[in-house]
Amino acid sequence: MKMKTKSIAAIALILSSALLYSCYYDKADILYGSNDCSNASIQPGPKFQMVDSLINATCAGGGCHTQGGNAGGYSFNTKCDIVNAWGAIQSACVDRSSMPLGSPFDASQKQIITDWVNAGHKYTD
Repeated sequence: MKMKTKSIAAIALILSSALLYSCYYDKADILYGSNDCSNASIQPGPKFQMVDSLINATCAGGGCHTQGGNAGGYSFNTKCDIVNAWGAIQSACVDRSSMPLGSPFDASQKQIITDWVNAGHKYTD
């Protein structure tokens, strides 16, 4: 009888763990934010908004990376373009300080990018 009780308890533990595990991933967007930058009903997060403003004022504004320009293979015509190029933005603007051309970002501008990247580089961050 004791063995049967232990078996039932083990099965119940396994099933409850599986249930909790599956529900956890159903809520990934809620837990971790969303990268669905194409959905106009989803509001951008404050960190992304700061990066978006920075990129549009410096990288996109001069036409290098927008309005038909795609210098280095990167175009920032949409918010999704910025989200998807997070690694290139971090590398060129923060790590190598090679962008924007002629006037690399200062420490506070680099920190804006770094904070967004460290938060998960999502549209809702």
